[in-house]
Amino acid sequence: MNTTIFESKLNSQQFELYKNLYYENLDDRKYFIEDNRTERSTFEWLFSKGTNYSCYIQYLYSLNKEQKLDNTIDKVRTVIYALHKPLQFTFFYWTILLFVLYKFNFKNKILKLIAVHLILR
Repeated sequence: MNTTIFESKLNSQQFELYKNLYYENLDDRKYFIEDNRTERSTFEWLFSKGTNYSCYIQYLYSLNKEQKLDNTIDKVRTVIYALHKPLQFTFFYWTILLFVLYKFNFKNKILKLIAVHLILR
């Protein structure tokens, strides 16, 4: 672990907390693109958390309990919103009605077309 300017400004107690954060989050390091940036694939860039692991640790160090809780609430809110969003479309209810009327017989070409339309919509 190389010492950065940020780390050099910390006292010994703060540095120990920072170092603990560094080693606790080593599993996340694989999601960072720190070297060979030009040789990385598009999917690696899409699923990466960034390009500098030490900046990520500084961000985690700067969070207080309230901000960590807020981040967790945002994640839960996003999942709930993603589950609730399809129910807001009127087309969703008509599609379910057609599926029930056709007894979920997806061999029927019309149901296939409607299912594809629902998914791509």
